Amino acid sequence: VVIGMWVIGELVAIATDQEATDSRVGVYFKQAVRGQRNFADYRQMLVENLFNSMLNNRFFEITQKPDAPFTGAGAGKGSFLARDVDAFSLDASVKDGGVERGLEALLIEARRVDQFGFLATELDRAKTNLLRGYERANAERDKTESVDYAEEYIRNFLEAEVIPGIEFEYAVTQRLLPTVTLDDVDRLAAGWITDENRVVIAQGPQKDSVPLPTEAALLAVFDRAARSSVVAYSENVSGDALIDALRPPGRVVSTRSLANAGVFEWKLSNGARVLVKPTDFKADEILFSAYSEGGTSLVSDADFMSAALSSQIVGLSGLGAFNRIDLGKKLAGKAARVSPSINEMSEELGGSASPKDLETLFQLAYLDFTGARLDTIAFAAFQQNVGPFLANRGASPEQVFSDTVQVTMEQHHFRARPISPATFAEVNPQRAIAFYRDRFANAGDFTFVLVGTLDTTTLKPLVERYLASLPSSGRRDSARVVSSGPPRGVIQKPVRKGIEKKATTMIAFTGPCTYSPETRVAMRAMVDAFQLRLDETLREKLGGTYSPGVGGGCSRRPRQEYTIRVSFESSDDNVDALSQTVFALIDSMKAQGPKASDVEKVREQIARSREVDLKKNSYWLAGIATRDQSGEDIAGLLAPFDALVKNISAAQIQEAAKRYFDVANYARFVLLPQATP
Repeated sequence: VVIGMWVIGELVAIATDQEATDSRVGVYFKQAVRGQRNFADYRQMLVENLFNSMLNNRFFEITQKPDAPFTGAGAGKGSFLARDVDAFSLDASVKDGGVERGLEALLIEARRVDQFGFLATELDRAKTNLLRGYERANAERDKTESVDYAEEYIRNFLEAEVIPGIEFEYAVTQRLLPTVTLDDVDRLAAGWITDENRVVIAQGPQKDSVPLPTEAALLAVFDRAARSSVVAYSENVSGDALIDALRPPGRVVSTRSLANAGVFEWKLSNGARVLVKPTDFKADEILFSAYSEGGTSLVSDADFMSAALSSQIVGLSGLGAFNRIDLGKKLAGKAARVSPSINEMSEELGGSASPKDLETLFQLAYLDFTGARLDTIAFAAFQQNVGPFLANRGASPEQVFSDTVQVTMEQHHFRARPISPATFAEVNPQRAIAFYRDRFANAGDFTFVLVGTLDTTTLKPLVERYLASLPSSGRRDSARVVSSGPPRGVIQKPVRKGIEKKATTMIAFTGPCTYSPETRVAMRAMVDAFQLRLDETLREKLGGTYSPGVGGGCSRRPRQEYTIRVSFESSDDNVDALSQTVFALIDSMKAQGPKASDVEKVREQIARSREVDLKKNSYWLAGIATRDQSGEDIAGLLAPFDALVKNISAAQIQEAAKRYFDVANYARFVLLPQATP
């Protein structure tokens, strides 16, 4: 249901949707398009970017407080539905029934800026972060990918965006940014937030129990916000160091090269290992990961939910002496990030850094091991913010479909339950932080991987100071297998949810496999060959679906088993016919194998993607970690892999189809619209 009209220069729209999972409100202040014809225009663009950055930071701070008026909010400026109209927007996601309160909070925060402006410290951080972004882009100017150039050319043609090149833009930004004052930024609020040309949009789930506000109620919010009393924003940024006291440094006790892959291993005095691959693929990129066995498999079912969300709770709590907000301010201008995660079988870190900020990356990793903290206020805010999502997620047909697939393929295992208000209520933050600290208390059984623009002379002392000094108990944990795996036999599972006249079909084939490079290449070749068949038949010949897909492979953990999933969207009355066609294509692949031309296409596709992958740090980071954890030779990423691809044959693909398309063991899930009464 949509209602809209112009009222004193305002357009108000109110929309409800029975499949919506959240409530949102936004206000758009329409403006004339401003081009970039000269240096003054470019400087104004910098001013606007700084304004939006600082206001968004304030919005984020609000979401970290209990009983926040919105669960997320943002400010921005850009095209409004057409290229000849711009708009400054304030937008927020809110709890059900919280549209008016959320809109008022947006307007009051904007009014606070209009009345008192920003702080000098806020502007300094915003400038530092903005300039750092330009600096990094300039450092990578010779490594820019073709797609980035193409997108810029498109914007130049369609939107008249100037494209002088990043080297020029960086130089101009270095010259202009210091001239931007608080007054320049502060005056934007008065010019952008006006009483005319406003568009207000409120939307949410279609619930009789929680109606959206009327148009009159929304317009009344503007009057209340204008009359409200506001006080100036304040902050107290700590000048303390990230780490107050380091443990005594350890040392690298041995070094060895790993067979012709450009990778070497350092063993540390605390038992940890470091695998390093210096590259020149990017000028300003270092990627980082760390892993250890264990994960949530080591906890009881009673503590599972606390353990599963433990790394997320640590992430929203901050590190060491800094809460999440203060940590972000402390890291202004630093191109370094590290994030912990704990999955079923392992605990891990993932991160990246610019070479000049490599020490900051190591400091963050050090704190992830030694400085985990529990911020009960932030957790309370998280509980309140996640509540509306959990309450409404069952309204989404796609979510219900995904949940059905999950619980069915895990045979309704306790740990495969979809997240819900009931399962989230099982989370105990104290138990979560205790579990996290236990899993990261022993760095001695971790392996750390670094790939990118690395100078080993600089790297080694950092490794000894921050990684080799981490505590080690000598304990060696092994993950345990908890779930029973996918069901056997043929399963047909229709799901009726939603009103749109369409269907989503997913057919999952599962079974045991031998995890090896040979198996993985054979399965990839088979999947790629079958994708060609799907495109040719379901899309081109039958016109039954636009983008059929097939994917999957052989996994090592928690057990060696494969999953291959064929999926497509179609009209709801064409599901069975297209499904029968899929199985006919499978029978043909088994009986006749792929066409010779398809085999050649598959080889070319894999070889071409590999040619690109070999020049990506992300490929090497994942490849080194995966092969190291499975006990495979890292050098297998090079010539041995090329040989496997070169030897892909029709017979190999046919044999893989016979083995892995087991028509006696699959599950078919179909999402259909609800039956009409």
